[in-house]
Amino acid sequence: MKNIELEKVFLKEKVELAKKMQRLNDNQDFKDIFGEGYVEAYALTQVANCGSYNPDQLRGMASNMVARGKFVDYVTQVIEEGQMAVIELSDIDNETIIQTD
Repeated sequence: MKNIELEKVFLKEKVELAKKMQRLNDNQDFKDIFGEGYVEAYALTQVANCGSYNPDQLRGMASNMVARGKFVDYVTQVIEEGQMAVIELSDIDNETIIQTD
């Protein structure tokens, strides 16, 4: 039973983190600065200019785009893990109810 309680605490933390990330993701300032500025505008500018870059500049651009992609992946991952945690918590609660009946 102790392991179940620890698992529930862990899952609840994931749910709370996902809620925070979703609020941040929905915030217009965050969208303007990170979504449109840091990710989208940078990518469009770099792709438009890549024909004028030398090989070293292209490697640097690619590295920066990968980093931005990892940022987007992290935001998405936190939200998805929170959504899965909600389902797992529900499953645990349902199993607990069945076992106590």
